[in-house]
Amino acid sequence: MTALPCWSSTAAFKFASKNPFAYPKVSSWRLEGNRDCCSWNGVECDDDTGRVVALDLSSSFLHGSINSTSTLFNLTQLQRLNLADNDFNFSHIPSAMGHLSRLTYLNLSHSSFCGQVPFEISGLSNLSFLDLSYNDLELKSPNLSRLVGNLIKLKQLHLTYVDISSTVPSFLANFSSLTSLLLSDCGLQGEFPNRIFQLPNLQVLNLRNNPGLTGYLPEFHSNSSFEVLLLYNTSFSGKIPTSIKNLHLMLQLDFGACRLSGLVPSSLGKLTRLTFLGLSENNFEGNQFPSFLQNLTQLTTLWLTKCQLTGEIPGWLGKLTQLTDLGLYINNLHGHIPSSLGKLTSLTYLDLAANDFEGQIPSFLRNLTQLTVLLLDDSQFTGEIPSWFEAFTLLNNLDLGKNKLHGLIPSSLGRLSSLTYLDLSANSFKGHIPCFLRNLTNLEYLALHDNELSGTLNFDMFLGMKNLNTLLLGRNKLSKLVHTSKMNANVPRFQSLDLSSSNLTEFPDFLRYQDRLEWLALYGNKIHGEVRRWIWNMSTETMANVDISDNSLTGFEQTPVFIAWVHLISYRFLHRPSWTTMSQTTN
Repeated sequence: MTALPCWSSTAAFKFASKNPFAYPKVSSWRLEGNRDCCSWNGVECDDDTGRVVALDLSSSFLHGSINSTSTLFNLTQLQRLNLADNDFNFSHIPSAMGHLSRLTYLNLSHSSFCGQVPFEISGLSNLSFLDLSYNDLELKSPNLSRLVGNLIKLKQLHLTYVDISSTVPSFLANFSSLTSLLLSDCGLQGEFPNRIFQLPNLQVLNLRNNPGLTGYLPEFHSNSSFEVLLLYNTSFSGKIPTSIKNLHLMLQLDFGACRLSGLVPSSLGKLTRLTFLGLSENNFEGNQFPSFLQNLTQLTTLWLTKCQLTGEIPGWLGKLTQLTDLGLYINNLHGHIPSSLGKLTSLTYLDLAANDFEGQIPSFLRNLTQLTVLLLDDSQFTGEIPSWFEAFTLLNNLDLGKNKLHGLIPSSLGRLSSLTYLDLSANSFKGHIPCFLRNLTNLEYLALHDNELSGTLNFDMFLGMKNLNTLLLGRNKLSKLVHTSKMNANVPRFQSLDLSSSNLTEFPDFLRYQDRLEWLALYGNKIHGEVRRWIWNMSTETMANVDISDNSLTGFEQTPVFIAWVHLISYRFLHRPSWTTMSQTTN
């Protein structure tokens, strides 16, 4: 029996696999006392010859480089090889992979390979499954055409995130066995071969995030096998054909961020198995809420963002009770939100932002207790934040900014301990910045700027927020900023900090410990004297924008000969009318 390869798989590399069910399969491999490797984890042998024919070491915490000298490539009878979800330390895929000429299945995805895909893989003519996705690989020489030209038995070709940067070869339309073609995020260019849509067995086609890829939708035949068609962020144009109704097996359809035009055909309402539908950011005609959507009662995800929809949200939307994700932001929707939305109790994501609704935040939203994301910003809501917001215990993202809300910030928000993002900016909130915000220890982003908040700000409340990287408090009516605790290296590391127009009289001492700041706004305060010397040593590797203008500064404690902020784009120091824009290149 040919010796199996030696691998490094120990607890020290427990992060080499992402799968929560990963375990070190090879750690149990032992020659002593058990020479029958066919019983080892991940090993399969032929019953007649005893030769190893399959090796599944996916999610095995494998770590380290791999090269053509590995004994793996002596397993010449190998038909299936799965090394997915490991960490091969950005080594190249060995050219000796071509020695495994009997392979029908090869999965190297999610395993930290890098560099050019070797030409030798093109010689594995028995392959029916090839997955090289989610590595740092490229297909330049050979290119995609040369790699797959000989792999005519392919059923599944998965190259997500492989840098292809070329056209899709038209001969793929002759690969009649193809059931799954995944080419998202590949830098594809040119026109997509239309005949590939007509492949008789094709079930899954994912071309997402290839903005240089053009094409158009064909007439679809009634015998189509499509279940998933994802074109998001490509440059497909033209109309959606009425024959889309023939895709009766379709489960996921995403045409978002394309260049499609014309009317959205009502025949889409025939695709009653759909669970995912994305039509956002196109140039469709007509601006009414598509009524045929009420037939798609299996939908779990519906994206109609930037669709120029007008009128009110229809009450029948409440029929889609399976919805977990609903995006309607940046439309021209107005009026009152229908109470039927309160029936969508499975919603985890709701985005109604940038519309023109009337009245207060509707009380029936309290039924949506599974929400993790609630985005209601820039939608003309009035009144106060209702106390029943405390029911949103799973919420991690809440945006109520740019509305007409007023009153005090309610203490109920302090109970939303899962929040990582909170935006209440550009409203008319009054009172102190509440100390109960200190309970939100998971916050990464907090925006309270452009309100009417007043009183003394005790900066100590933010010291327990170790993940806080964005703090925007500017343009309120604060009287003073104080801190009673000693500011030291344990202060949160900010990326963006806005304390403009906050009645500061001196540079906050905690700034001297900031080493990740990219954007700093202290303008419009009462800071007097000279610009402190330590300012120039703050966040030298990250700072891009600084504004400390419109204060009472008289000059510099130490004028720098060279500004150490190597990524600086703009700065404003003394007087706003004479601000300077400056560009520097990294040394």
